[in-house]
Amino acid sequence: MNCLFALNSQYTNGMNVVIIEDEVQTAWDIRNTIEKVRPGYSVVAMLDHVESGIEWFQKNAKPDLIISDIRLGDGLSFDIFRNVPLPCPIIFCTAYDEYAMEAFKNNGVDYLLKPVNDVMLDRSLKKVEGFVNSTKETINMKLLESLRHSLENKELRYRRSFLVSYRSQLIPIQTDQIALFNIENKDVFLYTHEGKRYPIPDTLEQLETMLPSEHFFRANRQYIVAFRAIRHIEHFDARKLLVETGLNGLDSLVVSKAKASEFLSWVESH
Repeated sequence: MNCLFALNSQYTNGMNVVIIEDEVQTAWDIRNTIEKVRPGYSVVAMLDHVESGIEWFQKNAKPDLIISDIRLGDGLSFDIFRNVPLPCPIIFCTAYDEYAMEAFKNNGVDYLLKPVNDVMLDRSLKKVEGFVNSTKETINMKLLESLRHSLENKELRYRRSFLVSYRSQLIPIQTDQIALFNIENKDVFLYTHEGKRYPIPDTLEQLETMLPSEHFFRANRQYIVAFRAIRHIEHFDARKLLVETGLNGLDSLVVSKAKASEFLSWVESH
């Protein structure tokens, strides 16, 4: 992952910090690092969805600093800031590697490589603390929309195949042979259309940057599914969707109501 920051607020000692991150371990790693390099800071919330983020910010006092992933399970974190104006600095996090770094750089925003360590976070916070004394501007929504546009429209270099381990062998799996990826007990697995299952070292966030969005969709926090794997779709419980893949041993995928419309549009585009 990479980390970049948009700096737009007035700094006070002992910042109240909100972390927006849908990977639980990553969120706790960031929290523990903050507590180590800035003992006077207080993490007041750890949010993992666009929907829950909007609700929290509407009901609670505005924080002094936000550290946020960009792509969450139900959308982009930009959607939170569009709905709830927040006059504070933001440290954005993303899994887009060089692709995203170049997009952010072109929009005049700096970045840091992750995983974040003590030195990197300390350096980033010092820059935030030095910068925010010179401005009282709120979050620049025009800049965020420009970043969104770059994320959604810039061509990626997609992976054509994945090397998977099977016993003592490495087996190449062509991307068009993949039916889905899922998380099982914190481990990520690749499933082929033939129903074969292999563990892989990548996170779902990293996989999103390697796969063509035309053919793969992040259905929820546990699944990325290929269009070819979808057998049928049903409406389910308060505008959610139930997706059957036909792969033995796997339950139906549930698409949240927040992503249901986007998912249906994606399916109809094929």
